[in-house]
Order: sequence, then structure tokens, then C-alpha cells
Amino acid sequence: MYNSKIRRIVKDYNVRVNFNKSEFNWMLMKYNMSLYFLKKKYKNKIFFKYMKKFHVNSSMCRINSVCLISGRAHWVLRRFRISRMTFHQLADFGFINGVRRSSW
Repeated sequence: MYNSKIRRIVKDYNVRVNFNKSEFNWMLMKYNMSLYFLKKKYKNKIFFKYMKKFHVNSSMCRINSVCLISGRAHWVLRRFRISRMTFHQLADFGFINGVRRSSW
């Protein structure tokens, strides 16, 4: 069995893969729905035709930032994709290039 941290990391990865696969279809559907000259009846047909193609986790709203090392979902730095606590530990030991502790 996976522990909760690994499950969270794998779930985040799968959501990102599903989003990347269907991003073009999302954009196409939004464009078709925004055409002002289409009647509502046709927009509904287009909407339900495209909605069948999408995976549940293919929405942008489902993507969460998760630390790649600890699996923590709170206070994740986007540039490094790690949490602040992991960042602090790695920076202290010098594993992140170009990062130093500030002192004044």
C-alpha cells in the first residue's frame, strides 16, 4: 500500500497529465460556447458532445500544488515545487543552487 504522501504526489501527477491531454479540447469547447451567433439549443448540444470526452480530473481547478518531496499541499513554492519546510532544509545544506541564508 502507498502511504498518504506518495498517493497525494501520484494523484497530483495524474491530474496534471489528464489536463495536458485535454487542454486543447477545453479551449475548443470554450471557443464554441462563446460564439454569440449560435442559439442556446446548439450551444447545449456542443457542450454535452464535448463533455463526454473529458476525464473527471481534466479540469484546471483540480490541479493542486503538492511538494514533490514531502507530499505537503500547503505553502508550496511554485518555482521549486517544494514546501517551505523542505526548501528551508535543502537550502541550509546547500542543495539548492543560488540560494543562501540571508543575514543582516
